[in-house]
Amino acid sequence: MSTHTELERLYQRDGFLDGDQVVKAARSAAKWPDLHDYLYVQTTDKQAAHQHRVRMAEDLIRRVKITIETQPERTIRIRKFVAVRNDDGTSAGYQATLDAMRNPATRERVLAQARRDIAALRRKYDTLLELADLIDLMTEAA
Repeated sequence: MSTHTELERLYQRDGFLDGDQVVKAARSAAKWPDLHDYLYVQTTDKQAAHQHRVRMAEDLIRRVKITIETQPERTIRIRKFVAVRNDDGTSAGYQATLDAMRNPATRERVLAQARRDIAALRRKYDTLLELADLIDLMTEAA
């Protein structure tokens, strides 16, 4: 069996999937051996706790907003920090959005990631006809 197959079995059993349900099922090594191995054997509790705290910290970083003036008497709220990727796709951490956009090399990396995100969004939702026009506009603007 595989984690993919076990997720499919769990979906067939319950009619949905969510993280809490998968973690609870994976506790049973006998019924869900691959999920158990992936979630409980390959990672120690200490590693899992650290990874969880890293995700919490990154979520906190993404939630910080600032208000900037884009035109006289027009302001918008944006994220204070933006994720920056290295040329090989690995994380270079977060930088202040305004600083990142002022630096030509960093700006290009941020915009390249935005284009990849739009392409991924297009692939994810391209079957929903109600969103086709919106996705086309985003793709053209990128």
